[in-house]
Amino acid sequence: MKIKGQPGFVRDTYSGAVINNDIEEYKLYKERRKKSIEKDKRIEQLEDKIGRLENLVDELIRQNKD
Repeated sequence: MKIKGQPGFVRDTYSGAVINNDIEEYKLYKERRKKSIEKDKRIEQLEDKIGRLENLVDELIRQNKD
């Protein structure tokens, strides 16, 4: 059942749920989600690299103290 004034949305007659059936909008959503996941992975990789660099700096400082 179509929702009045909301193109691209329908209501499931069984559950009453509102469903977006706009395929192009769904493709855009999937692409945005993919980019967001990639960005999160990149941030995590950079955080790991920073942690390793901090450990190396600490080790160098300890070696110079001896």
